[in-house]
Amino acid sequence: MHEQGRRLNSVDAWARFVASQGVDEAKFREAMSSLAVETKTRHAIDLTEKYGLTGVPALIVDGRYRVLNKAISSYGEMFQIVDFLIEKERSRLKSNG
Repeated sequence: MHEQGRRLNSVDAWARFVASQGVDEAKFREAMSSLAVETKTRHAIDLTEKYGLTGVPALIVDGRYRVLNKAISSYGEMFQIVDFLIEKERSRLKSNG
């Protein structure tokens, strides 16, 4: 989609895309306007703002560490860093628990 210049930055754009993939557009729109989806979307936006995320990929480890794509040279390196931080947090929580 990125290579084709498609931007999925609105419900209408998403609805057109999922309809092209065989999903019932009316059901999709109904689900997108549900309270559950709106609540989860608001929560995701709040977290994005809280952590200052401006691009992808970006991973947050235990609400304490932010690993951004700008700081890495490969996805493999990103996951090595994330694995290290997860183990660090596990150790910290064990010693505090």
